[in-house]
Amino acid sequence: MNLTLLKHPHPSLEKICPVYDFDTHAEDVETAKKMVDVMTDNYGHLIGVGVAAPQVGILRRFFVMFPDKQRRSEIIYAFDPRIIGHGRQIVSMPEGCLSVPGTSREMERWAVITVNYFDENKKFQERTLKYWEARVFQHEMDHLDGVLCMFKRGGLV
Repeated sequence: MNLTLLKHPHPSLEKICPVYDFDTHAEDVETAKKMVDVMTDNYGHLIGVGVAAPQVGILRRFFVMFPDKQRRSEIIYAFDPRIIGHGRQIVSMPEGCLSVPGTSREMERWAVITVNYFDENKKFQERTLKYWEARVFQHEMDHLDGVLCMFKRGGLV
């Protein structure tokens, strides 16, 4: 299966993904591994740090991300991800999106979040993410809720 990155204004980018069910969608682990390729160009250079399933036309609650923008030694595969808590500090910085190329927008995000999700081995994970990795996780969560950061209104969710 070849995956194509969807660009705004594709209607799939504005849809809320339903609750995730691993039993129904066991093939998604392989799809998620292919999504990592979507984040790199033909020469292996990093062009993105996260891709959510709706960005490749799959309306299900999962995404992949590199928690470190410099090193790609770890990949987070997040199936049915949830933000279950956050700190008080809010950090504002420019953010871009592969589905809205060539643009960026100042975005406020929680600096520290506690999350849970199932990994690519269907194992439940709970982690506290800080700063960069927390920002990327929140950005990808927005995609699962049909929100593009370039057009997000209001405060934090």
